[in-house]
Amino acid sequence: HEGHSHLSNTDKGEHHDAKHDRCAGIEFDAIAPDEKGISFFFKGDHVWRGFRGPSYLLNSSFKMADDHHHLGHVDAAFRMHNQDDHTDHDHIFLFLDDKVFSFYNHTLEKGFPKDIQEVFPGVPSHLDAAVECHKGECVTDSVIFFKGDDVYHYDIKTKTVKQREWVHLPKCTSAFRWLERFYCFHGTQFTRFHPVTGEVVGDYPKDARNYFMLCPGFGHGHRNTTVRNCTHRHLDAATSDDAGKAYAFREKWFMRLDSHRDGWHAFPIVSAWKEVQSNVDAVFSFNQHLYFIKGDQIYIYKSGAHYTLIEGYPKSLKEELDIEGPVDAAFVCEGKQTVYILQGQKMLFIDLTTTPRHLEREVVLPIPKVDAATCDPDGVKVYVGSEFYHYKSPDMLAISQLPDKPQKIPLQMLGCHEHDKHKPGGSGHGAHKPQGHDHEHHGAVHERCEGIEFDAVAVNEEGIPYFFKGDHLWKGFHGNSELSNKTFKELDDHHHLGHVDAAFRMHSKDNQHDHDHIFFFLNDHVFSFYNHSLEKGYPKKIEDVFPGIPHNLDAAVECPKGEYEAYHYDIKDKKVDESKWAHLPNCTSAFRWLEHYYCFHGNTFTKFHPVTGTVTGKYPKDARDYFMRCHKFGKDSNHTERETCSRVHLDAVTSDDAGNVYAFRGHHYLEQKAGSDTWEAHPIEKTWKKLHSEVDAVFSYNNHLYMIKDDNIYVYSVGDTHKLLDGYPKPVSKELGIKGHVDAAFVCADHHIAHIIQGQKMYDVDLAANPRAVKNEVPLHFKKVDAGTCGPEGVKIMVGSHYYQYESLKVMAASKILPEAHKISLELFGCDH
Repeated sequence: HEGHSHLSNTDKGEHHDAKHDRCAGIEFDAIAPDEKGISFFFKGDHVWRGFRGPSYLLNSSFKMADDHHHLGHVDAAFRMHNQDDHTDHDHIFLFLDDKVFSFYNHTLEKGFPKDIQEVFPGVPSHLDAAVECHKGECVTDSVIFFKGDDVYHYDIKTKTVKQREWVHLPKCTSAFRWLERFYCFHGTQFTRFHPVTGEVVGDYPKDARNYFMLCPGFGHGHRNTTVRNCTHRHLDAATSDDAGKAYAFREKWFMRLDSHRDGWHAFPIVSAWKEVQSNVDAVFSFNQHLYFIKGDQIYIYKSGAHYTLIEGYPKSLKEELDIEGPVDAAFVCEGKQTVYILQGQKMLFIDLTTTPRHLEREVVLPIPKVDAATCDPDGVKVYVGSEFYHYKSPDMLAISQLPDKPQKIPLQMLGCHEHDKHKPGGSGHGAHKPQGHDHEHHGAVHERCEGIEFDAVAVNEEGIPYFFKGDHLWKGFHGNSELSNKTFKELDDHHHLGHVDAAFRMHSKDNQHDHDHIFFFLNDHVFSFYNHSLEKGYPKKIEDVFPGIPHNLDAAVECPKGEYEAYHYDIKDKKVDESKWAHLPNCTSAFRWLEHYYCFHGNTFTKFHPVTGTVTGKYPKDARDYFMRCHKFGKDSNHTERETCSRVHLDAVTSDDAGNVYAFRGHHYLEQKAGSDTWEAHPIEKTWKKLHSEVDAVFSYNNHLYMIKDDNIYVYSVGDTHKLLDGYPKPVSKELGIKGHVDAAFVCADHHIAHIIQGQKMYDVDLAANPRAVKNEVPLHFKKVDAGTCGPEGVKIMVGSHYYQYESLKVMAASKILPEAHKISLELFGCDH
């Protein structure tokens, strides 16, 4: 940057301790988001994480920078968008003089720093700013570099540069792409510009303190685009277009949902669809067009980087769809041609490929009044007030007699926050672990499958793992998050916890008073819970309970005697053995599971030895592949390794008459062919197209596979290809004479009895009878069974990460206690980590 010396205190081998106050008005050196969407603001050798909070030394987030170059500041920075090449997609590139540094997960990539010309040929040194530009915003995936009045558009794929001069734009000392908008920062101000032409439209420059940071006395006040009224929350409409852009509409605002990694923010509808303006009734996408319904009118826009109203519109609903307005909601499922129109308690079916379009049929819904509805690969969501109902398909919605169990809509999707209302990006974009605590919960529902960094992981006294993030937690390896104070109620009564620093379950059989208690750590205090109730006298100071243990911990994990030789904190003697494990990533949470130890960092984890910290094997790995149930997995995911080593419960297990064994989980299944010792993973929909995913139970009988999903049963022939029999799927009640959700099912070889497990009961159904019906009922000791199978070795019952083996059905029925628990991943699939 002009006027900035490249010599700093770091050239003398030290960092200065001066902390900048960005609210005093400063000029940033660079701005860039990381792979998690957290925005980093750089100044000198300090950096701010997110839109609020203090600055930190640059080397606290980008540690290896000092080892290579003693960075006193950076000239420019950006996050790479290159989905065709995952070796640098989502990496942060930092520029200094004629060098470039590439970081992923805040770790310097091997071989860097390099000369700028080597990585970005044609791009000059001593840059002022840089910003990424996605295809559709620019002509191709590109990076825009700034130096003085000169602008360099770098094509990522062809590695060619086009140089332009934008004299009308202020000299950018940093540049920032946020929610598809581009900003040039100069001094304490910023100017929004078009990424291709540099054109500035609107009243600029503006003070950055009003928009990109939380500062006392600042904020864009009446111009704040966050919808404030959260008293009567509802959506007007929601949809996603063919390019994957997802939107939610409410009153005069719209929200982008698919880009929430980088933050949540509401924008005026008129800024994108000026003819519609506000208060839409329904929106749906079809054939590269967005259809807006408002009153008795319909507006059709051509999709693209910008939406263009088709000539001749708006038209009347009667003319376009042959129905009268108004409507409550509308949706089209991906790849389908039917639009479903919701009016009152009716759902109307209209084929969009017919000319003229007309009403084909209508059904009565179990929900009296709908606000909005969407359809995606996971099914149909129907929004009513601040809740939504989920159905597997439009057909399931059409035949439902009662509403499904409602779920809460994330507040950000409604365009409102219970606090931090002025802050771009919501509560998830401050410092990693904020030290302050609000006296209310922000209500944000995190999605761990998007890839997040946990604050803590611990197992309760029943063996259920809890994953903590902010003031929310997940119970187990699948399912939605919930507020932590719902499970640990006294948290708010005593400390108004906004998060926890660390957590573990105590293993101390010599002291039953503490054994199996969960300990939470926050700042300099510790909380002890048993059976989800806070122990009397807590919270206490950490040093009073664990003398020698420091404050503000990152992670904690228990280590039982006998598994390994020693403790780092000896529970009996209360002595501490301190070690430095520089080779291990900084653990933000730690977890002991099935006698293995895991350090979680970012959305990845590393397995380590609890005494030496030694890492053996290929790490880090993506936590979503092993510790949660996610449809989309890490970029380097090995499906077979993931499925054999996953800690997530199985949905079903069976073997066919030829001896092939199948194990089902989520969207994939594992297959072990007869006579083979190896397993291979495949997508379920590749072999059983009608099923797609998430089966409830599978059993084999008479050279056919019977596959149960929800209320239906699918029967496939067994052979080189699995063919669905004519007339299927059928209702389970009609095929097997049993009603209700099925947890597991199996048939023992050469028998004709299907053993159906529902809750804590097992029912016997004679498959040779006509009609089939329940002939026997047996109580079970298990609260919940995930899967079951029967073979030459007896009966295996799968619960969570373990299975329990019985010699026979008679032994299982007569058993009063549980047999030994076996590890599914190790003893069934042969995974040793």
